[in-house]
Amino acid sequence: MDNKNICHIPFFEFPANIVESFLIACYGGPLNNCQGVYLMAKQLRSVSIMNASIQNLETNITISNVVSQYQFAYENDEFNLMKKCVELIKSRFKYVKLFNEFQNLPKNILHELAVNVAMSPNLEIF
Repeated sequence: MDNKNICHIPFFEFPANIVESFLIACYGGPLNNCQGVYLMAKQLRSVSIMNASIQNLETNITISNVVSQYQFAYENDEFNLMKKCVELIKSRFKYVKLFNEFQNLPKNILHELAVNVAMSPNLEIF
């Protein structure tokens, strides 16, 4: 493919949902066998979500915010964000009062978070 056929678009200057919609509209989605383009759009969306969520975490490091971001990540299959949340919990909080901070989480999310965080030897969950 020569460079005349490549469209250079500064995707990261636009909201992820706009980029995803644009790519799918131009090149088709999964129904048109354009999986590569569709997956690229999904990846761009994921990167954008991840960056916004990490920025949120870094400006408001409270256990409640980290747990909220973890729940969002879990519900949206954002595994890198889940990992970042677990890393923050392990590095920033020595004691986590499970009852107070996590009581409103759905049981499947609570279980996943507890298993991931419990792997840290210097963290106690009670």
